[in-house]
Amino acid sequence: MNNEEKILSILEQLQQGQAKLEQGQAKLEQGQAKLEQDVTFIRQTVAKIEYDHGQKLNLLFEGNAMNLEKGTQLAERLYALEKIVARHDSEIIALKASRAK
Repeated sequence: MNNEEKILSILEQLQQGQAKLEQGQAKLEQGQAKLEQDVTFIRQTVAKIEYDHGQKLNLLFEGNAMNLEKGTQLAERLYALEKIVARHDSEIIALKASRAK
């Protein structure tokens, strides 16, 4: 085998290697495109979940605020009723004392 044949053989091997590299590059580009699509889908899904959960949290906070307000109203009413019961207790004791005389 002379020098020209050796050089041609090496060039042929280089061309084959380059073809394999180009095929691998093409596969990588396809994989990257798929990953980009997946990331876009995931971002959209996360945005939807955040929106949905945000609305649900707002509803929970509104419900909690309403419960707190109702609880405050009930506590105030209970306090007023306790004062009435205490006054009635005092009046009953006074009436019993006046009858006992």
